[in-house]
Amino acid sequence: MRRCMRHLFRAFPVAAAVSALLVAPLAAAAGVPTITLRTSRLAILNDGRDTAEIIAEVRESSGAYARDGTMVNFTTTLGTFAQSGKS
Repeated sequence: MRRCMRHLFRAFPVAAAVSALLVAPLAAAAGVPTITLRTSRLAILNDGRDTAEIIAEVRESSGAYARDGTMVNFTTTLGTFAQSGKS
């Protein structure tokens, strides 16, 4: 079963380019826990109201999906998280 955490991101004028930063997954060597980030959209309007979903795929060092209840915290300096999400 695939487990991902989803967060809604509210864009601010300085956050227009944030989706470009989040599209590429983080590279990791074998045997290292990983978090792969994706967005639901390739671009976000810088109108302060537009949103995009951020999807985080969290895997353990074995490559298996992280167990339910694994805590993952996100912060941002460009925009805000409109709500907290779990999946």
